[in-house]
Amino acid sequence: MFPQVIASRVYIPAIRAGVVQRLRRHRWDENKIARALGITQAAVSKKLRYNKWVEDLKQLGTNTTEINVVISAIFNFILENRLEEAGTLINRYWYLLLASGDICRIHRERFRWWINDCNICMRTFFPEIEPTRAAVLANVERALIILKHSNTFASVIPEVLSNIVMSVPGARGINDVAGIPGRISRSGGRVIVREKPSFGASRHLAEVLLASRIYRAAINIRFNEKVEEALKKLGFRYVKFTSSKYPSRNPAAEAIKELYHVGKLTRAVIDTGGEGIEPVTYIFGANAVEVATIAVEVSRLHAESYDKYVLQ
Repeated sequence: MFPQVIASRVYIPAIRAGVVQRLRRHRWDENKIARALGITQAAVSKKLRYNKWVEDLKQLGTNTTEINVVISAIFNFILENRLEEAGTLINRYWYLLLASGDICRIHRERFRWWINDCNICMRTFFPEIEPTRAAVLANVERALIILKHSNTFASVIPEVLSNIVMSVPGARGINDVAGIPGRISRSGGRVIVREKPSFGASRHLAEVLLASRIYRAAINIRFNEKVEEALKKLGFRYVKFTSSKYPSRNPAAEAIKELYHVGKLTRAVIDTGGEGIEPVTYIFGANAVEVATIAVEVSRLHAESYDKYVLQ
């Protein structure tokens, strides 16, 4: 049984339920929703009663923030009558779930797949790349979907721009770390990503990640008091350093290396900057989707804090 059966039995019904319920909260009636999605009114009624769609999507290796961002993006495309873009996102997101390896566990458990060490999905979508590296590229591209469609992430992109990186297991150098060529920028509140992830694309952040030794993914965002407050609210421990104390080509990598060796490395590390150096926050994690999710949550709290400040 190939994993497409999971798409038909789990993924598509859950995605459709999430979108239907968002449209209904937007005060669309069932007939209007049915016409927009090309389904029957009875099917819409059924999706409105489907209360486990978030849990079903989580079983596929997603998380709540990721789900909310993707559903919101599809919802917005439908509101703007950009149905082809909505369909493209739904399909591409599914392919990335497959290629990043997160469907493998549920595939084996539910359908007793006979190949224990299966790389079919990675080879299908990245046929010329070794499967482990293909899974990394898929995970980073999936993280980009989260960042691009977040309503708030643009607010925490620093002047030096952001990047997100992820390494293969046992990475030895920057060519074992995938990042975004040209980095992640912003324009008018929108997140701009001009190129797809590739290995060796980010020397600076790749060196920072490799210096951590214990993490496989990292993202950099701006630092200010509101970001610090957000980290505290999310329960993240962090440590600070200043680039001026590390006179090298990559002060952050040197600082991270030192923090690791003295046992003080945390999930978030703040560079308070120096002469001509912008303050930056580095967030580390197990994979790109995880650090993208954290960055979006930080940006959400950052935006809420800013809104409260403006209203006072």
